[in-house]
Amino acid sequence: MSKISDYYKLLEYSYDEVVRYLLNKYGPVSDDYFRENSYKRFLKGQIQNITKGKFARGKEGLFTHHIDEYIIIKLSDSNFLKEHRIPFRYQKKERLVYCDLIEHAILHILIEKETDGKVTILDNGKELVHRPGGYAAFISPMIEEWFIEERVPTPEWMIKSYNRAYLTASEACELLNYMDQVAGYKYPFPKTMEKYFERKRLQEGQALKAINKINEIRRKYYEELKESARGLHEKSPREQVLTKLYKFKIREEEINYKKFKSEMSKYFKEELIEQLNEYL
Repeated sequence: MSKISDYYKLLEYSYDEVVRYLLNKYGPVSDDYFRENSYKRFLKGQIQNITKGKFARGKEGLFTHHIDEYIIIKLSDSNFLKEHRIPFRYQKKERLVYCDLIEHAILHILIEKETDGKVTILDNGKELVHRPGGYAAFISPMIEEWFIEERVPTPEWMIKSYNRAYLTASEACELLNYMDQVAGYKYPFPKTMEKYFERKRLQEGQALKAINKINEIRRKYYEELKESARGLHEKSPREQVLTKLYKFKIREEEINYKKFKSEMSKYFKEELIEQLNEYL
């Protein structure tokens, strides 16, 4: 059976079945994701970073997946771990599995398929609603960039991952489309290269229209700002002059109004109006 056929076959399995398949294919993970003592000290706020274990097989093009992302997202995100006081047991080597890029995508797709709205109860009694996002946010864009856009990565471990999971552009389109359907996405990935580039042209056109609209809004605002500033004179309230001048200045640099007002205190109102007229 070909590699691409294997990927489609895995999408017919349950999440647990795919995990067992990958454990059998690549063997058990060699070390915990984080060092336990370092992890506990980090949660207590005693250290700034957590020391990772020696589990990685990036030189073989493999990723390491937390099996329990089925119930808790972001198990490698230190900020999330600290915020929610996630127990160390989810980082143990028995709760990890190796996979290539596409197998990693499949694991996340099956999570999305099987865990819609799932709630996890932590040791502290707190509820976490499982809202997976790893596939759409990171994995799918990586597959698109590497195999459809044909932008080959440069870091050595990424090149290994690229070569191990290599797909042709048409294979990648079809597989991404099928995975999106399995996950139940309303608008799945384009199935063919022709539809992919058609969607890309449409997105670029929409983006250009949005940029033009923003630029037009900015132009109108600037013209209205200049028009309102032209009515200011020596008898206008100083605060009003300062406010208008600040609106011009902030277009050139980020500056806090309180700081700006303090810096302008050395100028007479007439001098402020002269500065304002430079913009008109």
